[in-house]
Amino acid sequence: MRLNTNIRFGHADVTECGVVSAGCGYHRYVAKNNQRTVTKLLDVAGTTCAAEAGIRLKNTPAPLYRLLVLAVLLSTRIKADIAVAAAVELVKAGFGTPQRMLDASWQQRVDALHGLLRRVPRLGPVGAHIFCREAQDVWPELRPYVDAKAADGAKRLSLPTTARELAKLVSADDLGRLTAALVRVSLDRKLAGKVLDERD
Repeated sequence: MRLNTNIRFGHADVTECGVVSAGCGYHRYVAKNNQRTVTKLLDVAGTTCAAEAGIRLKNTPAPLYRLLVLAVLLSTRIKADIAVAAAVELVKAGFGTPQRMLDASWQQRVDALHGLLRRVPRLGPVGAHIFCREAQDVWPELRPYVDAKAADGAKRLSLPTTARELAKLVSADDLGRLTAALVRVSLDRKLAGKVLDERD
């Protein structure tokens, strides 16, 4: 992970104990604090859903299709870990391409998921957000993509909430990890506390 360290504010410094000296040091202190928060956040929760499901994202049809299936599963009313397990099972069962999924019967897909899945609904808004958050790592045209759920996580950590400002805190190829981690924080108050407590 590469963090953006080219942030300059005024002529003031922050001492080791966190006390701000003269000038615009407050802004420098906030910027450094944001960098520490993001570093800890990525260490604690920076695994994308795609990585968790074993999908190696590339700008090619098969992994993007697998991401799309994962996004559909994650947007259903089942727990995220079950959706990830379902996506993994579909690929293991040989349904990792659009054609193989089309060729499979409904029963074959259900069997592949070991009863975890009754039906695959169409991709709705939640699934679209998931897909865009994750696919931005391989589709630069989507960058920076930060939806309301990720912005909620940023707010909980006192980070900037706009896509543009959050993108300044990490390298372009870490935006997917950052947004995945921010969504986890938006859903889990304890995780937010852990990140804030352990960042220093």
